[in-house]
Amino acid sequence: MTQDKVPALAKGAQTRARILEEAAALASVDGIAGVTLGVLADRLGLSKSGMFGHFGSKEALETEILDQVAARFAATVLAARPDDPADATAALTAMVGRWMDWSEGSAYPGGCPMFSAQSDYDDRPGPVRDRVVRHFRTLRLVIIRRLRAAVPGLSLPVAEQGAFELEGIMQAFARNHRLMRDPLARTRAETALAGLLGRL
Repeated sequence: MTQDKVPALAKGAQTRARILEEAAALASVDGIAGVTLGVLADRLGLSKSGMFGHFGSKEALETEILDQVAARFAATVLAARPDDPADATAALTAMVGRWMDWSEGSAYPGGCPMFSAQSDYDDRPGPVRDRVVRHFRTLRLVIIRRLRAAVPGLSLPVAEQGAFELEGIMQAFARNHRLMRDPLARTRAETALAGLLGRL
């Protein structure tokens, strides 16, 4: 590969990353399905043909938005922090706190695009739905591992039930915070988490 092609490739990767970040921000407000190549081209001052050159189809764009959001969620919420408590239970609580920050809009203006995607695609078979399912299954596995670390001796079936309930807490938190504007949403979620961990 000649040297003059390297900057062009690097520029292409930067443009693609910029498109995906803008697409994810737009999806947080309008939903994944509401993001089109034409709208993105207009917002970013790019040609529509150039957008097709990067993604090829709206479906490909949608799956890459989901991957972008999932990667940012993993880095922002799930990855351990240097200041995370050594105690596994406290570390799990800290992770859930970051998750609530995320749902409140710390990463994207309209909240997590994955939250709306689960409703938009639950009855729409295809690659986009499959990608949503894959990311949520990955998240569940992480939660199960963290629960088993926080509660020594916790059996897998009980941890799976705990993960199911924690996901329910976070769903209720997101809805009550963003839709219902409940000022006690975070307090209620923290109380529910403490109750779940205490019972486990």
